[in-house]
Amino acid sequence: MRRFIGARMRLLTPHDTLPLEIEVRAPVGRGIARLTVPAGLAIVAGVVMVQTAGVALPGLAVGILLATAALAVLSGPALVLLRRGAQVRRYRIDPDLVTCLAADGSGGAVWREPFANYTSIRWERFVEHRGSGEINRRHFDHDIVALAHPDPSRTVPLFCATKQLEPTPAQETESVSPRAAWEGFSRLLDLPAIDGRDGADDARAPEDLDKSLQQLAIEGKIDKSWMDSPAPPGLMLEVIGAEGDAEAKRLRVTLRKPATGLFTWLLVALGAVLLGVGVVVAAIGLIVAGVLFIALGIGLRVLQIRAPRRIEISRQQLSHTNPLVESDSFNLPLAEIESVTLRRTGRADVRRLMPGPGVRELVIGTDAGEHTLGAGLSAPELSWLRRYIVAAIVNA
Repeated sequence: MRRFIGARMRLLTPHDTLPLEIEVRAPVGRGIARLTVPAGLAIVAGVVMVQTAGVALPGLAVGILLATAALAVLSGPALVLLRRGAQVRRYRIDPDLVTCLAADGSGGAVWREPFANYTSIRWERFVEHRGSGEINRRHFDHDIVALAHPDPSRTVPLFCATKQLEPTPAQETESVSPRAAWEGFSRLLDLPAIDGRDGADDARAPEDLDKSLQQLAIEGKIDKSWMDSPAPPGLMLEVIGAEGDAEAKRLRVTLRKPATGLFTWLLVALGAVLLGVGVVVAAIGLIVAGVLFIALGIGLRVLQIRAPRRIEISRQQLSHTNPLVESDSFNLPLAEIESVTLRRTGRADVRRLMPGPGVRELVIGTDAGEHTLGAGLSAPELSWLRRYIVAAIVNA
């Protein structure tokens, strides 16, 4: 599915009826990028030829050799780029057959595949980092929803969307969310919906997509049992409310660890290095900078520890409160919560401060969107918290 990143798609028929026809134009951006080096080599070769043409035969021979090498290297990516630029595929999905049509408008079939061979509607997300340095580096999420086949060449893209994680005012918002497309195509084609983001493989039957965790538990599709294991060190549990009053009872989980714990320690480490070097070379500027970095790192850490994030679960709703970041707080009715999964964080600020594949958060999924919590917790702590939240919701 990665090959569909950047592809341009257009639905040619209504999205909620069969047959379904989709036009897909292959991405060409990466092909253009691949031409940069060989094109530069060709320019250099041309300059050498012009400069040496009237001087000496050996110089001309060098220029000709460089030009030949440049053209040889350039021809491969150029042909791929031209082929991709002209590659438009039209897919037709019928109740019993999937057809890939040729790009020349003749209506001829490139291949046909029985619909019964398709396994699921798969949603995957690919993260792309462009540019270098803190200022120029940009982060993009590529969401792709596809009709999945065991043979990747027969997989059919249904929805592609790219989102910059630091959106500018001019950036447009997708009219259809990836989740809505994923659920809609699953119902239309009556295939299991697989959430394959971050390498996961969470599956739901089409009839279960809009059901809350509580509904699934009532139907026996979620285990309601809870192994009363103690909370990990990074979490603190409390029961709030009057004894015997089930309606007023609330479960509170306090997240003791700062969301940007690694970042604060990096600030302290950088400050210690600057301070040590400043003392050795007697540079007052480095000493002051080191002290400031250490103070900033410790200050941020103390501030987050003194104003911790909290999760509260009552019989009606789940709430998440972050005293330091108001936009990070939310309240969700339990009847609307459809999933609690462990995912790579989608928050741009956390990705900038703590890049890498190991950064994880819990994602609370609803039809209205997704909410994240738990940044800065370890994998075992997040795993325990997920099981605790699910158990609390289904037993509320």
